[in-house]
Amino acid sequence: MPVTTNKLTAVGMSPEQAKQVAAGIPSANSTLQAIVPLTAATGTTGNTIADVGAAFTQATLNNNFKALADKVNAILAQLKA
Repeated sequence: MPVTTNKLTAVGMSPEQAKQVAAGIPSANSTLQAIVPLTAATGTTGNTIADVGAAFTQATLNNNFKALADKVNAILAQLKA
């Protein structure tokens, strides 16, 4: 699905920039760049960012980054839809 101008203006783009991006026209004075999905090679996804705590575990930290990466990618997918 194409990017819609209302989603782009909702994230701070000017209406003119939003029209150009939605139409696939690069703007000569635009500093916007494509946002690519994040990758997290390890960890399991979830809906909780766990406290790493005093007894640090690499698995907990990996799971936190994986969960954040997945949520950011879901937001990006919705903005692009």
